[in-house]
Amino acid sequence: MSDSKVLVIDADEQRAETLAAILRFIDYTPVLVSSLTQFSLEGRSPHDWLAVIVGQEDDWPALERFATWLKRDRYHPPLLVLAKYHNWVICSNAPLHCMPSRKNRRFVSLPRRRGPPAIPP
Repeated sequence: MSDSKVLVIDADEQRAETLAAILRFIDYTPVLVSSLTQFSLEGRSPHDWLAVIVGQEDDWPALERFATWLKRDRYHPPLLVLAKYHNWVICSNAPLHCMPSRKNRRFVSLPRRRGPPAIPP
């Protein structure tokens, strides 16, 4: 894991861009995806991201495929999900470890980036 990437899955573009700005401010690299139907898991690993944030995803089968794919790694990255997805994720066949988010997101502590802090020019 050479990059500090955070996957943001959210159909709400304004919320996704706000999260991306916050992530960039704290020196993380956001990977924005408006829907999992546009996202290929081929050649990827759950450890490509430090965390996964799930906002609005209307394609339940795609979300279920993603969760199943993510669960294959026992030490998958932490999830931050909207409350409406939390029960689904917890009650699925092989539960994922995740943190619920209320309507207004709460900030959580992400793993520290490896290496020295970025030095401004």
